[in-house]
Amino acid sequence: MPLAYASLIWFTIWSSIVHAGIMLAQALADHSEHANMIGDIPALFLVAAVLWFLMPKNSPAQ
Repeated sequence: MPLAYASLIWFTIWSSIVHAGIMLAQALADHSEHANMIGDIPALFLVAAVLWFLMPKNSPAQ
C-alpha cells in the first residue's frame, strides 16, 4: 500500500468510525433503524478496523 495514499486511507478509517457512530445513535433512538445494528454498523466498524490493521507502521527515522 503506497504511503502516498495514507491521508485518504486515514480519512476513510475515521469517516467510517464517525458514520457508524452516528448510525448507531440513530438506531438506538429510532426503532425502525434497528436493522442497521446487525449489518451496516458492524460493516463500517469492520472496514475501519481492517484498514487500520493494514496501514503500514511508521518506520524509525534514519
